[in-house]
Amino acid sequence: DPALAAADLARLARRLGQVAAHGVDHAALVSVLRALLDDRRVPSDVRGELRLALGLLLFRQPALDDGRAQVAAAIGEVTAGSPVACRAAAVLANPVLGAAPLAHHRRWAAVVRRPADPALRFAVLADDVALDLMTGVPGAGDRAERLSTAGDRPEERRELARMHANLAYAGLLTGHYRRAHRWLDAAERLVAGVKLPFTAAALRGTGLCLAWRTGAWAGLAEAATGLQASYPAFWPVVSEMSYLLGVLDAAGGDWVSAADGLDRPDLTDPHRTLIPVVLAVHAAKVWMLLRRRRVEAAIAEGDRGLAVLRGKQAWAWAGDLLPAVVAARTAHGDDVTGLVAELDTGLSGVDAPLAASASVFCHGFRLAAAGDPAAVTTFEAAADRYASLPAPYPAARAFEEAARLRLAAGAGALTEAAARYERLGATADAARCHQTLRSSGVVNPSRRGRSGYGGDLSPREQQVLGLLHQGRTNRDIAEALSISTRTAEFHVARTLRKVGARSRQDVVRPRATAPE
Repeated sequence: DPALAAADLARLARRLGQVAAHGVDHAALVSVLRALLDDRRVPSDVRGELRLALGLLLFRQPALDDGRAQVAAAIGEVTAGSPVACRAAAVLANPVLGAAPLAHHRRWAAVVRRPADPALRFAVLADDVALDLMTGVPGAGDRAERLSTAGDRPEERRELARMHANLAYAGLLTGHYRRAHRWLDAAERLVAGVKLPFTAAALRGTGLCLAWRTGAWAGLAEAATGLQASYPAFWPVVSEMSYLLGVLDAAGGDWVSAADGLDRPDLTDPHRTLIPVVLAVHAAKVWMLLRRRRVEAAIAEGDRGLAVLRGKQAWAWAGDLLPAVVAARTAHGDDVTGLVAELDTGLSGVDAPLAASASVFCHGFRLAAAGDPAAVTTFEAAADRYASLPAPYPAARAFEEAARLRLAAGAGALTEAAARYERLGATADAARCHQTLRSSGVVNPSRRGRSGYGGDLSPREQQVLGLLHQGRTNRDIAEALSISTRTAEFHVARTLRKVGARSRQDVVRPRATAPE
């Protein structure tokens, strides 16, 4: 409004910036903030606040580079050492935002000043402690445990909620899962009493990812789909849930749906998506390609992820990617000694339990490739370390590798590996173990006492029905369950007969479409 007084415009603009900083509905706000920044009636200090708010909104879209540019510009428009300058520098210190090396973020962390206002002190402390925790600084977790959860003013409680949300996310990234659960609970209690829609949405995403990591998979796909639908324009949530749905589909052998979820180019673009998500997606795609025996494609995918990790130099986040890359390269017959040594060097002096467990897993692959009998106990040690986090899915993977090396001694260990996968819901991985047992000729332990299923679906037929619901072909089903196409045809016919369907089209269910 050209008739609006400059003082009134500044006051309203400042209020809009404060609302934008904590919201998730950014489509209209971005254009309004850009228009205000073009209005020369807005004072420089208010422009700095607006530009910071715009940068924060752009981080919630797949526009990390633009967001960082806006936040950096905000620092130049406000007084040095002011609260806005401190907030902006703390944002730029966050290492998940963009592909710049970790040292770049630490330089920004070094210039953040401690403001006098208690709420702002909490804000700066939130970013400072979370930065140390998510990058594996020893003692950061203990430091974080001593932080208060009590605040007198609403502003203080908001910043405390954000602080504990950041800590929960940092624990998720590094494998401090039990602590992450505690920080998540604290953040949820704090956010319940204040209006922080952005933090509340991010917390739900962190909680679902933590459930995936710790093996609580029941109802997870439905919850992830619901969260995506609730925040279709909030890219951090959409990208994390796309990853989550993709890995769940892959664990169930639904390669088509997994590829649909994981093959979006923006998911592996470090200029658009949070770096930990980029690395996790690359890792998931490597494992999926390996399971489909596309070894060279898996190596190429892993190399793309390695380029991001090496550029970032955030080895605390290597826990997903490195075992997948090492597995692919050893499957190809490559020497991985240098790569494993690079990981060990990167993790020197770093407190990151997931990556530390991954290092042991990688050494197992290295030893197995060299024919060293110590590979068995190394894989078992990796499985134990993963289980202690707890991270049952990679624990089952490491246990499976040990069981394969023990197969000549009997089927018991690989049968147990299959059971571990089945308890999680990783039916494709369990099927792979059973297929290995069948093809190896090793006698499987007896299942005496097992009764027939009559008109009820057997566990295998329930798996087949789930894939039929998704419209999968007999070849898809055979690949997902590691059985022959002829065996798949037999199971499909029996399953359709038991559910009273005349054709497979009768049981196909429409699949929800992920937000674009």
